[in-house]
Amino acid sequence: MASGYSLTHWTGSLFIRPWEEEFGWSRGEIAFAHNGAIAAALISPFAGAFLDRAGVRRPVIIAFAVMGLAYLAMTQQSGGLSQLYATYLVIQVAGIFTTGLVFTRVVATRFSASRGLALVIWN
Repeated sequence: MASGYSLTHWTGSLFIRPWEEEFGWSRGEIAFAHNGAIAAALISPFAGAFLDRAGVRRPVIIAFAVMGLAYLAMTQQSGGLSQLYATYLVIQVAGIFTTGLVFTRVVATRFSASRGLALVIWN
């Protein structure tokens, strides 16, 4: 969970061959699950505005809990592609709240004198 969304983004290809063998899905069907990132990209500006209004703490806690449950659901695959797609979509949308979008805001609001340095160290 410490890696947030990037875990799914950078390790997704490791599961292609095992899922092909286990469930008989094609590479294209499996790769299509990553298209949920498009939905996440479209939602990101609204997520930023929401965080400005609602604050950071509660959405981050909820997002990590939702992602944990989605990763748990990923281990319970029954062979249906719709389950894979739904799980990936939930991970990618909740993952917005586990990226730099959230934590950069925290750094920017906590530091005023050395904000640039703090952001460089954070990133």
